[in-house]
Amino acid sequence: MQNPGFKEIVFLNGEFLSPRQAKIPLLEPGFLYGWGLFETMRAYHNRVVYFDAHLERIKSSAKLIGLRTLYPQAKLKKIIKTAVKTSALTDAYVRLTLYKSLEPAGL
Repeated sequence: MQNPGFKEIVFLNGEFLSPRQAKIPLLEPGFLYGWGLFETMRAYHNRVVYFDAHLERIKSSAKLIGLRTLYPQAKLKKIIKTAVKTSALTDAYVRLTLYKSLEPAGL
């Protein structure tokens, strides 16, 4: 059962935001051309199922289409765990989206 006090969390450009605060520029290649990828994960009892397999898959997929990830796998894992905990949901869907950016970081 979901917690009625839950909140949706977005992690964008190094910070946690509400969905309304999260903004992506319209001229980003990821937005304009669909240059990106995503991985949807499921968390039960605040634990992501097949966590390492999901992160390995997105890492190898990013490499295939030439996307650099900003964070190493251990940091991504910490960010996702924090998002799940902060959302106040016991069971949740987690969507990790990587997209091509005009920023030099390459995500």
